[in-house]
Amino acid sequence: MFKQLRSWWMVFVHALGKVQTTILLSVVYHIAVGPLALFSKVTGGDILDLRSTAEPSYAKKLARISSNLEQAEKQF
Repeated sequence: MFKQLRSWWMVFVHALGKVQTTILLSVVYHIAVGPLALFSKVTGGDILDLRSTAEPSYAKKLARISSNLEQAEKQF
């Protein structure tokens, strides 16, 4: 009897979990991503830095790193 009850319960809980997950993730998406996208459109910002540039590569130049023994010993 308990095995049958448990199997029905697991089917119900699995279906309930799918519904709850869909609703919660939809709410979080619309609360977090929607206003961020709207703010980005209004301000003209480029959060992901995707605008094309005239440079041939997306790699960014790093500052010159001096290589002396004292800096190598004290990295942090």
